[in-house]
Amino acid sequence: MRTRFASILRLAFCLCVATAASSSFAMGADPTVERFAALYEEQWKDVRAMRLEYSQLTRSQSLNANFDGCSWEMVDDRARIVELRAMVAPPSSGTNDSDASTAQRVRTVGTRLRSESYFDGTNTYEYAAPVDEYPLENVRLEDYYALRRKGVRCMISHRNKHWRFWSLCPIPRYFSVPTETDIMTLSELVEKYESRFVKKTGPLVQLEIKEPDPQAAQGYNFKSWTLYVSLDTSKGCALAGYQLTVVAERRRPTADGSTELKVIQEYSVDNYKQVRGDFWLPSDVEVRVHSGADRNSLVKTTIRSVAINSPSEAFDDFVFPENVVVFEDLTQPDDPPPTDPNARPNRRVHIWGPDNKPTRTFETEDEFNEFYETTYGVEEPPPQPVMSRRARLLVFVGCAFVVIVALFGAYLFFDKSRADA
Repeated sequence: MRTRFASILRLAFCLCVATAASSSFAMGADPTVERFAALYEEQWKDVRAMRLEYSQLTRSQSLNANFDGCSWEMVDDRARIVELRAMVAPPSSGTNDSDASTAQRVRTVGTRLRSESYFDGTNTYEYAAPVDEYPLENVRLEDYYALRRKGVRCMISHRNKHWRFWSLCPIPRYFSVPTETDIMTLSELVEKYESRFVKKTGPLVQLEIKEPDPQAAQGYNFKSWTLYVSLDTSKGCALAGYQLTVVAERRRPTADGSTELKVIQEYSVDNYKQVRGDFWLPSDVEVRVHSGADRNSLVKTTIRSVAINSPSEAFDDFVFPENVVVFEDLTQPDDPPPTDPNARPNRRVHIWGPDNKPTRTFETEDEFNEFYETTYGVEEPPPQPVMSRRARLLVFVGCAFVVIVALFGAYLFFDKSRADA
């Protein structure tokens, strides 16, 4: 009798363990992973405001820029970014992995711009102008096209850009994965997706979170994604780096017939700043994105200062200059993405006035263009043709060839003249 009762107890215990294990697997939860994720989140629980001062170097196939005197600031559900950007010529070596010393020697091209983005919890306001003319004063409406050619840009958007501001933050408080339309905390990812503890090397621990077979998301057919997160336990479980690998379906097969596209984003930390107590934040970071030999990008960030729970006095003092033209994107947060990527966006146009409010509003861009042409006799200038890098190279080689031929012809002429003399 006792033996049968003991067997029943053992069977019941095994069933309970199996049920708990299956539930844990179904939710993707690993107790060890949950514990480390909770330790990482613990550092941020009292942070309601954060301000970063930093500089950045950006190198890619389509963009080469230096960002200096930048600031990123968050207060509760509001955020603000200020950037001083200078476009630079590509490094002479042709590689994207130029170091800081090389970056200081590259040639600045175009206008240095100062851009501000402010998210008030609902709407996003963007304002860019040349550094030498910022802030714009005594703006005349008749100078609209001239200012636009200089890079002046004023925009209002109703889309929820909270995720965008955090994605631009040099320090990842949140994480973004392809199957989510919003950012998530590390604990939320661990709870929702399959996760496991990978290894511990010295003070570093590595966690794996993945979606092995996600559904189609954001217009792409993702086969899978895997996120590896490394935490430094010697610095209060501060982020030491992460790697996000996404395997997706190509829209067009490659020359060899492959339909698979693998994109890898790597975030690595070189140094830390001790902000307070056992709260450490990265100070020198690199972000690399690569999906093949010819599609690489590199962003290097040096964080000069960090302030926690000390908002700047001018945080909410965002204003558009008087008489600038402000475009308002009428797309709402719940609207589906456009089916035609080349379609003209649905935008309202404002002429800005005093007290940071519009003095006149046009429901469409065509209505504004008609008013502007009628009032100032100026039509919208056609877009300037953009010459590709290869075309610029061919033009340069052609001009150089013509110059060489002309010089050679002149040399022969003068040489013959001296001989006749």
